[in-house]
Amino acid sequence: MIDWASSFHSFRHGLKLLSKKSTRWLAAPFLLSYLSSCAGSLDLTTNGRNLINDARPPGNPIYQGNFVGASGQSNVTGTALIFLSGSSYTLRLDGLSITNEAALVVNVYHSSGSTPNFLSSSSGNQNYSLPNLPLNSTFTSVEIYSTLQQTNYAIATLIRTGRTFN
Repeated sequence: MIDWASSFHSFRHGLKLLSKKSTRWLAAPFLLSYLSSCAGSLDLTTNGRNLINDARPPGNPIYQGNFVGASGQSNVTGTALIFLSGSSYTLRLDGLSITNEAALVVNVYHSSGSTPNFLSSSSGNQNYSLPNLPLNSTFTSVEIYSTLQQTNYAIATLIRTGRTFN
């Protein structure tokens, strides 16, 4: 159980140190202490990796595909699902596990082009809104791209599993 009073005190102390130019370097330990206590209380970490567990979107998926590793990435697991609710699409990464790296991007390829989003976490269940797409959009693949290595880490080829519009 988190001690919110001491946690908040660390946060306030860190902010005070940040406000003075001569002591900004001292703020990091206090702010890190606060953030790590919050993460621990919310159970957001597993073995040092961020774990996201977004709720499953309503309805049934209309497209889905399993991720396979690319560019030598063999430890990739998970499923990409596209949901349609009303007139809006949502990408869900279900059971994702991929190499943890900063600046990974998830690209969704569809009949209107592609929609990129920064990957929230290297593991877990994650939802991404796909705004401004026509109701009759078709989806072909989802790729996880490393901007640091400039290569694809994983690809899921999407297969239509249900009707595409209400």
